[in-house]
Amino acid sequence: MKMSPELKVRHEEHDKWVREVRDPAEEHGEGLRVIEVAGASVEYEIAQLPDGRYAIRSSFCYHCGNYHGSGSPWSALESREACLEIFVNRARNHFGEKLLDGSVAEKQRQAQKAMLQALDGGLFGFVEPEVSQAATKRSREIQEFTKLHNL
Repeated sequence: MKMSPELKVRHEEHDKWVREVRDPAEEHGEGLRVIEVAGASVEYEIAQLPDGRYAIRSSFCYHCGNYHGSGSPWSALESREACLEIFVNRARNHFGEKLLDGSVAEKQRQAQKAMLQALDGGLFGFVEPEVSQAATKRSREIQEFTKLHNL
């Protein structure tokens, strides 16, 4: 079966992203940074790319209520500051979404409030957490497994 021109372009764009963003970012990543509160967590990693840009990947998750989560693969941006800005904005948007009413949602509401406070950081704004060695090790193992099994 022949591939459509549109699909061929999408494959080429993906291959370029893998070559220029994902693989170099995974090789040069700083390590995962994690923020955990009761009932929720966020994690992100930033990497400088060989062309001078920076890349970020992130995930946001509730561990209670509706267990809603989201994330983004490696995205290339012009600066490390731009990476942090997009991370904080995405995290605040995720944890700023209106929650449904109900007793199950009460724990999630508490987690939401705690995470938004953690992301606020206080007088000087968002304060980056240290790299989590355990989370970084787990992430690298998953990356190796994925590549090994061509997933």
